[in-house]
Amino acid sequence: MPTLLEVKNLGVTFNYEETSIQAVKDISFKLDKKKILGIVGESGSGKSITAKSIMGLLPDYPDHTLSGEIIFNDAHLNKFSNQSFQKIRGKDIAMIFQDPISSLNPRITIGKQITEVILQHKKIDKKQAKAMTIDILEKVGIQNIERNFNAYPYEFSGGMRQRVMIAMALVLEPQVLIADEPTTALDVSTQNQLLELMKSLYEYIDTSILFITHDLGIVYQFCDELIVMKQGEVVESGSVETIFKNPQSAYTRHLIDSIPDLYAPKTPRQINSDTLLTFENVSVDYPIGNGAQFRAVKHVNLNIKSGESLGIVGESGSGKSSLAKTVVGLNEISEGYIWYKNLPLNLFSAKEMKSLRKDIQMIFQDPYASINPRFKVIDIIGRPLKIHNMINDENALEKAVITLLHRVGLDESFLYRFPHELSGGQRQRVSIARAISMNPKVIVCDEAVSALDVSIQKEIIQLLKQLQEDMGITYIFITHDMGVINEMCDRIAVMQNGKIIELNDTERLITNPQAPYTQKLISEVPTVPKY
Repeated sequence: MPTLLEVKNLGVTFNYEETSIQAVKDISFKLDKKKILGIVGESGSGKSITAKSIMGLLPDYPDHTLSGEIIFNDAHLNKFSNQSFQKIRGKDIAMIFQDPISSLNPRITIGKQITEVILQHKKIDKKQAKAMTIDILEKVGIQNIERNFNAYPYEFSGGMRQRVMIAMALVLEPQVLIADEPTTALDVSTQNQLLELMKSLYEYIDTSILFITHDLGIVYQFCDELIVMKQGEVVESGSVETIFKNPQSAYTRHLIDSIPDLYAPKTPRQINSDTLLTFENVSVDYPIGNGAQFRAVKHVNLNIKSGESLGIVGESGSGKSSLAKTVVGLNEISEGYIWYKNLPLNLFSAKEMKSLRKDIQMIFQDPYASINPRFKVIDIIGRPLKIHNMINDENALEKAVITLLHRVGLDESFLYRFPHELSGGQRQRVSIARAISMNPKVIVCDEAVSALDVSIQKEIIQLLKQLQEDMGITYIFITHDMGVINEMCDRIAVMQNGKIIELNDTERLITNPQAPYTQKLISEVPTVPKY
């Protein structure tokens, strides 16, 4: 099979004022035509830096040194100017980025952004470009095309924004598709739909795929070859089946052993019988222009007990995040009430809600959009402690932030870094550290572990569970990962089209789902056999 892309002895070093960090260390691999090569590894292992090197998208700051060779169709990409890259970037080599909100222009409609990509590389008129845009949006599962073609990125859920990014990358049918965590924010049914779409693309037009992910279940089902990276180096490579059957590296075995088991037996927990949160006939509407409203959440009734972990699952756009954001006051309730310790949260003023911020925290789905890009890590985590007068001394603040960093798997070297200097998983860990800094009673986790590799994900889940045991924290846990739900939650609420269609204890719902939609969700969960 002819080689389409070859990376030889690639090294990437970032040069800061007082130090240098070697992010990628002398790695080599080949991507053949009509093959899917997976790259897995912990956050910060160099996966995304490798991908950005191939695309010519390494940042201007900090200054970097790139060594080795990147060869595409016999052309040496590392010798290309930015102008030369622009001719092939998006057309011959396309990339689906990890972070859709920072990759889409917030001022331009979804439809226009995709048509602009088409018009830049194809000699067709705007009408033809619009038809191509509508076709690809429908293929990636965007519904209500008439409305959503003219929608802005902020009007979409995280999962829908990721579908748009995938559509943008696929629309020109590239020779090489680099997918950097493309399914992180997606539910399993949409995930499978998009994987099948990418697979059909490479089967019919000789597209090869470089697939970067932390989800080993997807790797097992989707990829042909696999590279395992750790601290910038390749620790193992080979066919997917060979590596999963007989991993040679202890690190690879650790990753495989960390995969959440959907059917792992659960030990029942004793939960306080007191109700902490009550959703009473809650509905949430969004304006969609011309005075019209879209009802994202429809008449939800729900009780959550003190110290309970309630999981909420459903497809992107099902209303999960819209419902969760009402608890922290980020979405207004159109109808109904939310009661917290017999207090009606939605009747509180913004000033009154501030006093409850210590009690109710949120870990957001998109870490890059939810932390200030101008703040260093110490400021991001320490600011809530200052605002609520919990710590005023700078030395004590630094010690407290270091302790919080250690609890989420980071160390003091991250204290004075900016968000753009962190990987996606590292940014999410900073967000988690900020949330737990307040010792809250309720934490709303909106895809809180979706950006993390399986080993760190397992550590964070154990951390959250330990905090719950020690402090009696109540979790509302939104995720598309049913294995994580099984490990983390006591009960599961399944949402579809803004409504809760099934609610049950976790083990009962997974082993004996009643609603056809729930049955479909569980049947589509990617699994890895135990060898």
